[in-house]
This record gives sequence, C-alpha cells and structure tokens, in this order.
Amino acid sequence: MIRVPLDVALERNRQRRADAIVPEASIRTVASLFEPPTVEEGFSRVRIVEA
Repeated sequence: MIRVPLDVALERNRQRRADAIVPEASIRTVASLFEPPTVEEGFSRVRIVEA
C-alpha cells in the first residue's frame, strides 16, 4: 500500500492532463472510506510505503 496525504493526492490530481483529472469529491470520498489492508484479511504481508 502506498500512503499519500490527501493534500498531496489532490495536488497531483490537479497537475494531471485535463482529460485525466478525477473529480475532487471522488478523491475525498475514497480517502474518507479507505481502510488499509491487514494480515487478518488473508494477506501474507502488508507493506506501507509513505509517499
């Protein structure tokens, strides 16, 4: 998993080509609902990379 702060994700999204920009509301919604994976879910290992 790559963990990116919301403000960084929003800024990167603003820098995308016009036809590749994701609506900001969608990014905020996903960020608020996202739960990191856990080994209890069956993953053999969870590695978190801070970006």
